[in-house]
Amino acid sequence: MNQIKFRVWTGTLMIDSGFSINPNGRIYDVHRKHQPKWIALQFVGIQDESGVDIYQDDVFLPKYNLLQAQIVTYENGKFNISGYRYNKCKIIGNIHQNPELKKL
Repeated sequence: MNQIKFRVWTGTLMIDSGFSINPNGRIYDVHRKHQPKWIALQFVGIQDESGVDIYQDDVFLPKYNLLQAQIVTYENGKFNISGYRYNKCKIIGNIHQNPELKKL
């Protein structure tokens, strides 16, 4: 069974604790204040070849195509890592902390 966990992009920091998410997807800080601009990113349930957890919006390099970075997306009810085997890729960042990676 996959572990369900999230991290949150606050607009300046990526955090993995100090927040809660209600069933409607609303994110709250530790003071129970709603944070509508924060973005929840779900763990996809797998790790890359180095054992790094893979989350939605992470950017990875396929092991056999190091020139073409890919973004982990969530579409049609499932996570998409563009057909590559997760154990044959390396996470190099995410589109929130490293927006320049969107252009690779």
